[in-house]
Amino acid sequence: MLSKNKFNLTLYDICMIAVAWYGAYWLKFNSELNYNTWHAQFLNTIWLIILPQVLALFSNGIYHNIERFASMHDLLKIVKTAAIGSGLILLTLFFTKKISPYSTCNHP
Repeated sequence: MLSKNKFNLTLYDICMIAVAWYGAYWLKFNSELNYNTWHAQFLNTIWLIILPQVLALFSNGIYHNIERFASMHDLLKIVKTAAIGSGLILLTLFFTKKISPYSTCNHP
């Protein structure tokens, strides 16, 4: 069972993952697609982003020892977890056919 502090930190991380994914969608598609199109794509993929990242956070023990100050060991663990989470996200999106392995840019 998560303590209140760990639960709040997990909830904060989930919110920040969602905000970062929304910001990426907004930067990428704001001028190219109408709002309804990219917002629907965002809603279809957000769970594919949050789930692998939170899985990576828990599996690497980020929430195991929450201290007031973090050491260099904790920083390396966070960097490693972010890389693993990003890789899991890419694999998840690729295998669910939400992204293409090829660039689809249309240049005039």
